Amino acid sequence: MSDDVERRLKQAEERIEELFLRPLPDLRRFLRKGILTARGDMYRRGASLIERFSAVAAGALVGGDGTDVVAAVPDRTIVLTAAGGEPTTTAGCAAVALVEAPTNDVDYRVLDFDTATDESAFWVFVMPDNYDGGTITFRPYWTAASGSGTVVFKLMGRAYADSDAIDAAYTDTGETSTDTLLTAGDIHIGPESSAITLNGGPAGGELVQVKLTRDVSEDTLGVDARLLALKLTYGTNSISD
Repeated sequence: MSDDVERRLKQAEERIEELFLRPLPDLRRFLRKGILTARGDMYRRGASLIERFSAVAAGALVGGDGTDVVAAVPDRTIVLTAAGGEPTTTAGCAAVALVEAPTNDVDYRVLDFDTATDESAFWVFVMPDNYDGGTITFRPYWTAASGSGTVVFKLMGRAYADSDAIDAAYTDTGETSTDTLLTAGDIHIGPESSAITLNGGPAGGELVQVKLTRDVSEDTLGVDARLLALKLTYGTNSISD
């Protein structure tokens, strides 16, 4: 950009501030700190007024550190703990158990999944209003008391809108996360799964049930796999819930 163009842009910016912002101190304050739209999206600090107005017009959104104008709304996560899960009535895992690590008396809750047969647990929650209705992914947080080998967890789920029948099938087979036991009693964070489709026409604000199954036919861990938590990742269509 030439010096002359930069000078003219600077003059235009000063003129915009003189005409529109000085009479409106509250608006001026927000524009200097970062623009807030009606959806609650924040635009980057430190940019010129022209840059920020251009960003608004283009529908850009702020990055997580508040410095970069970006074109996409960031993904969000939901954490589901073992304590909040329940064994399924059919082929369910063991009930939530309290475990104490012996040396330092560290307590934690687990859902134990057997090594001999496929067992499942479920969680029920409401998706945030800014959920975009797209696919989700998951990562398992788990451990084991002993043994060696791999563990395979599979997650599927469905969403329920107002007046949807509760007794509805999971038509998507779900996706898996395969991890290897490194050291018994250590935290293991499994890899992120492939994209999972929630059945039932998912949307923000809907009730969701997810079911996690250990697929013993695909893993080699010869003892119970102890689930500690799940982290779900989902797309959004706005910054604010």
